[in-house]
Amino acid sequence: MPFNVAGYPAISICSGFGEGGLPVAIQLVGKPFQEATVLRTADAFEKATPFRDRRPALTRSLVAA
Repeated sequence: MPFNVAGYPAISICSGFGEGGLPVAIQLVGKPFQEATVLRTADAFEKATPFRDRRPALTRSLVAA
């Protein structure tokens, strides 16, 4: 949030899965007015890693009835 308030473009992307299979994210931050660079970098990271297609397993206890 501080980056967005300060005017820096930022994006969070999945960087793996932790205990319990829940996703873990990283945040990429760019210089002001470099939104395209941040988005291209995030896209390249997602295409180069297997996390993009993986989804956490939902159990009955997590799904609202």
